[in-house]
Amino acid sequence: MSNTEPYQLERRIVLAETPTLRVSELTLGPGQAVPWHYHGEVTDTFLCMEGPMVIETQGGRRKTELNPGERHVIPPRTAGNGPVHKDSFFPRKNFYLDLQVGIPT
Repeated sequence: MSNTEPYQLERRIVLAETPTLRVSELTLGPGQAVPWHYHGEVTDTFLCMEGPMVIETQGGRRKTELNPGERHVIPPRTAGNGPVHKDSFFPRKNFYLDLQVGIPT
């Protein structure tokens, strides 16, 4: 995933970045969502700071709801079984941290 998203976010701040780690603070407004995507080498860890928020994986077949203080990990894509996820939100403001470990793609 590149640093230039073709979708709208209320705010995105990169708090730390190295060749193998990125920590971002993301705020999505009502109705905003991160579109379907996957990372080939990156593990995504979501930490809900203000929510609730919903993370959908496997083409929408699995939905995980996070409340403030809860986290969810999505491993990198593996051969033949790669999670595709969309961060989708209730129709209110949402704030979370995304810790990406691996080689950013």
